[in-house]
Amino acid sequence: MIRNRFVVACAATVVFSAVLPAAADVDVPLVNPSFEAPTLDQQNSWFAGVQGWGISPVPSIGTTYAVPWIQPAQNGSQYVWGDYDDFHLFQEQGTVTANKWYTLSAWVYPLSTGTNRLSVSIEDVDNNYTAFVASHYHPAWDPARADFTLNAGQWNYVQVEFNSAQFASAAGHRLRVHFEGYRVAIDNARFVQGDPRTYYVSSSGGNDANNGRSASTPWQTFNWPNVITLYPGERVNLKMDDQWNQELHLRGKGVAGSPIILASYGTGTNAPRITRTSRSADRCVVWEGPSHVQIAGLDCRNAKLGIYLRYDTDPFNSAVEVFACNFVDITDGTLDPAAYNYEYAWASGIFLGGHAWNQAELANILNGLTIRSCAFTNCDLGFYTKTGSIPPSTRAGSPIS
Repeated sequence: MIRNRFVVACAATVVFSAVLPAAADVDVPLVNPSFEAPTLDQQNSWFAGVQGWGISPVPSIGTTYAVPWIQPAQNGSQYVWGDYDDFHLFQEQGTVTANKWYTLSAWVYPLSTGTNRLSVSIEDVDNNYTAFVASHYHPAWDPARADFTLNAGQWNYVQVEFNSAQFASAAGHRLRVHFEGYRVAIDNARFVQGDPRTYYVSSSGGNDANNGRSASTPWQTFNWPNVITLYPGERVNLKMDDQWNQELHLRGKGVAGSPIILASYGTGTNAPRITRTSRSADRCVVWEGPSHVQIAGLDCRNAKLGIYLRYDTDPFNSAVEVFACNFVDITDGTLDPAAYNYEYAWASGIFLGGHAWNQAELANILNGLTIRSCAFTNCDLGFYTKTGSIPPSTRAGSPIS
């Protein structure tokens, strides 16, 4: 039993899976995605409509053979000519499968014949066409909004995506892809389904301009991992022998049988190391609301907190496991809870805390925490737990026993 009303249960030994290659995205087949049907040429250069797609209003837009001043985006010789204010281009295709990524992309060319606007969305046909995800460029209802850029005089790549784990009740629902535009041409639409993702980070060989989706295209810093949300079955891999001086701040919950994993990849003699600057202020890893999460093989140094499992009014979490991590110089004589929003005071290798609204939340924050084969050198505390309250109290908590 852990003091301060956190209940921590023992769990079975965990075997962390090997790093697997990223699964390839699979196309959800669209009808006429590159708009090459019907076949047009310079003499027969226009088709009123878009074969295989719905359009609204009718008539409004059509398919054109490439005009001399706008060549197709990539392959082929045709594209949608949307020289119209407020047209809709859409197609129903596929159904929602649990715990999958869905990505819709296209190339878009802003025409010079009027104001350019565009909204791109993936919608739930069986829930009144509610958007699972949507992205907008200067929509009529909010002209200042620009989720993406449409540069004049060129084709622009536009993409939206969502993970179906966000919409568990929509499994089996029909999908619709939808473009709403003003004065734009559209080419090479693509709709794909993907498995849970693995992200790679290497301080020695990465670049934040990469997509972070493979060991050959890793990110360099934690800037991208710190802003994404992780979904069941996903993982973040840090390269062996690499070092960072930056807080890794993750968010996301796994589910039973499909945890989220933070671990290492590659070969080397040293675990990936996060060494911070200030022992009175810095944290190495913060995970917001972890549940069904595994953390393995990290080296955390010179900080106030090594790994912070943080819960903010977020009860009923399960199965957090920290395995084979190393903590060095996690020590600080400054015991000032006010300086840390009354969330913590003691320095600790692993800290479980945050905020809770009431006693029921305090008693049910996390069921199932396993810490195994971890080493603590020059650390004030190896593991420590405390929760504040809202409004915060002045209690700093106490070490566990």
